[in-house]
Amino acid sequence: MEQLISHMGDAGKGSPQHALRSFDSDSDGIAAHGEFMDGLGKLPQPVKGEAAEGVFQSLDLNKDGMVTGQEFANAFNQKHYVQAHGPRPEAQSHPKPDNGRKREVLKDLGLSQAPLTITQFAQGMGSVTPETAFKALDADQNGEISESEMVRFAKAFLPPLTEKQARYAQKGLDVNGDRRVVPQEMYDTLKFGEFFPTEDQAGDAGSSKKFLCGSYWYCMTKTRSINQMHESMGRKAIMEGCQFQRSGSDLYVWGCGQRASNGIKFACNGRSAADSKFVETGLSTGSAVIARLNMSGPAQYIYGAVTSTNPLAVLGCDGKSYDATALSWVAAAKDDGWLAPYGKEWQQAGRRIFLRLLKDDEWVSAIVGTRQPEDADSYLPLQGVDGLAGVDVPQDVGMLFTPHEECQEEFAGLQPGRGGCLVDHLSKAFVLSEHKTTQRLRWVQKCREEPQYPMRCVFVHPSIKNLGLSEFVKRCYEKRIECNGNIPAPEIVMLLGPPAAGKSSIQRLPPEQVPHAVRNTAHSLKYREEVNNDNLCDCMPGFREQFSVAVGLPKEHQAGGALWKRMMRLAQKDTASMDLDWAVKALRGKSTEYKSAIAWAMQWLTYAMFHHGPVRDSLAWDVIKVTIVDAPELAVYYSSVMAGAAIDRTMQILELAHSSVTPVAHMPLRVVGFWPYASQEARHARQQNRHRQERENKRLLGGNVDANLVNLHFHAQQAESNISRRLLSIGEPPHVKGRAALLRWFLRFYQP
Repeated sequence: MEQLISHMGDAGKGSPQHALRSFDSDSDGIAAHGEFMDGLGKLPQPVKGEAAEGVFQSLDLNKDGMVTGQEFANAFNQKHYVQAHGPRPEAQSHPKPDNGRKREVLKDLGLSQAPLTITQFAQGMGSVTPETAFKALDADQNGEISESEMVRFAKAFLPPLTEKQARYAQKGLDVNGDRRVVPQEMYDTLKFGEFFPTEDQAGDAGSSKKFLCGSYWYCMTKTRSINQMHESMGRKAIMEGCQFQRSGSDLYVWGCGQRASNGIKFACNGRSAADSKFVETGLSTGSAVIARLNMSGPAQYIYGAVTSTNPLAVLGCDGKSYDATALSWVAAAKDDGWLAPYGKEWQQAGRRIFLRLLKDDEWVSAIVGTRQPEDADSYLPLQGVDGLAGVDVPQDVGMLFTPHEECQEEFAGLQPGRGGCLVDHLSKAFVLSEHKTTQRLRWVQKCREEPQYPMRCVFVHPSIKNLGLSEFVKRCYEKRIECNGNIPAPEIVMLLGPPAAGKSSIQRLPPEQVPHAVRNTAHSLKYREEVNNDNLCDCMPGFREQFSVAVGLPKEHQAGGALWKRMMRLAQKDTASMDLDWAVKALRGKSTEYKSAIAWAMQWLTYAMFHHGPVRDSLAWDVIKVTIVDAPELAVYYSSVMAGAAIDRTMQILELAHSSVTPVAHMPLRVVGFWPYASQEARHARQQNRHRQERENKRLLGGNVDANLVNLHFHAQQAESNISRRLLSIGEPPHVKGRAALLRWFLRFYQP
């Protein structure tokens, strides 16, 4: 073994778990024969032929055709475990744990009996995998769980563990009694099925792949038959509603939303895009995709384009190339950055445009110049911008906007320039109509028919969406840390209804007012990240800063306000525009009504430019796929106004949740839906209060207040109309009374 370690180079200088990665290509903690032999051949000092076979046979102690983490650790570092001795006779297949050490622990804790079983411990982990639970409990990320860490995070279990239960669990998982729990000890003890296993018992459990699953376990077994799988799990493990799928040497067990009689439920781990079921069908060279990176730790995703389908290869938006083994799954992205309606009017000479450059995240106002015959289709010549004669859109531009065809003259004041914030550029370009109220009303009402009005987003770079997705995923994990185990098993949670209907307030209802079947789900809402356009806008890079400037304008424009007077004094001193908002300077001497109208337009445009194209028509669709495929890790709820095209997105959520193969193989999910009712008066009051909070905090909470108030009745009518039409389309007359009953009829057809 020492010779093998020396051949491994730097990989042999770390922990056994780190060293095993050289041979475990799919990162599932087990190296099958083929994986191990490939790994030996790729070492800094390769081992091949008979020598390689000899190494494998020496490590595969129980001769099951694979090297487990425990078997590898036994040989790599015998300080933790003694070597396993192969299969035991049937009479010893379920030996008792180390009751001597157990009695000592109970005595030290002042207990007469065990305060916790391993089944209760596993069930307390909720929907997370043992791997994820270990990483959460390992607060200092040193690869070990101490007694203090277990006690500290006892509240993360459901129900929360007491201090004595936490101390007992930590000692019960500590197989070799060295006062620390390493990952393999935790995994093997869970598989053994009782606390305080001996080292031999833990080693055998790790290699025999017995499954004790109180939570969603990632089930993996290699070179074993279905009958062996049934036998190893025990006769009482009735696999109701589960199906077995084989891919090569891997056997996967899929749960279909049904509990087995002993509380077992399965998801899939060890995913790799090398397996076709984890690649969305229909992809071809050039297809825009979103993929999950195949690495440990919190989920990471990358936008990219397929460069080869056989073998699969993806060029990420970060410029790196990824082969199938580097990706857990690959699905089609909503777009490649170019957004509908895909017209080319933005290329016309004299067209007014706004750009966000990738380099330095700089905002630019420009007039489109005259194209030359040799110019590439994606090249855009510019007029009047210092040091910027043109841009190659896919290479240089983060976001590209142009006013709607009907609204060109409303931005006739555009002055080519660069730098500053978005509001600086918009306020220079915007021309306020003499009929200010009519202009507002037209913008709002036109948005019901025209997807992007009055400003169209032509292009959003995949790297911008990638940053938005990464921020959203980070927030999901932050919420999960706060949950203390209060999130039920993975499920789809939907809150439906118009803006300010009180959708998220369901979590504040007294438990007795919530049906028992969905009580835990309602309570968990506070620990779920919301999937809706406004929240995703807030995740987009740069949005919060730009919106903060825009939403702060009304306060600065209040007549006689101290801040307004201070800004006026600064304007009289001709302070540089980078230190003074240009919009405020331009409004000097204007009426309060005029200032208010300009401020409203700046807020509306800043919100709409991020919301309408980049988020609503692009990123949001990709987030739906991500959160459904990786539902066991990303706890979310989906909220929808059910108005207009929003019904399409709602239906996609339901259809993907019901499927087990679309967009890629994943666990079918239960759907829980809430449709709260609120009067128009209550919603009106909520909207105004929400907008006051937006001004105070300078952070988006619920969209543009005027737009939502104009659409108050429209949203409510659309929601009811869309629900009714959907019921009729699936053959169910909406004859039941009340929104809650109507929603139950709607969702009953989408239960997996």
